Amino acid sequence: MKPSLRTRKAAVLLWGAVSAALAVTFAAFAVHDAVDRDPAVAWHLINMGLTIFNLLSAATVWDRFTDTEVLRRLRQARTPSSAANLARHLGRRPGPVGLSLLRLVRQGQVVQADTVNGVPRFRVR
Repeated sequence: MKPSLRTRKAAVLLWGAVSAALAVTFAAFAVHDAVDRDPAVAWHLINMGLTIFNLLSAATVWDRFTDTEVLRRLRQARTPSSAANLARHLGRRPGPVGLSLLRLVRQGQVVQADTVNGVPRFRVR
């Protein structure tokens, strides 16, 4: 019997929470062990962790910025636009713009208007 969508989502969320908890626990053990052996190594580990956290944070902010630009451009356009067309007008590559469109579709702010020659075109809801 196939599990329901809610059960699968709960299982994925549980797996993500357990994985994050294990990662934090193992990082704490590594820093604790490094402090016992060599404090300089511990500071390097802490700095690496903070650097990774800052890079992930910056990527998230950049994604939100791209989403905002794509949504603004779609609102200005009078006709549906493809990811490549939006990227050209925004001066960006089509890959990140396509990912922004997928995020915006999931959020319900953008809908797929039609498909021309296999290329989906989007418009604001």
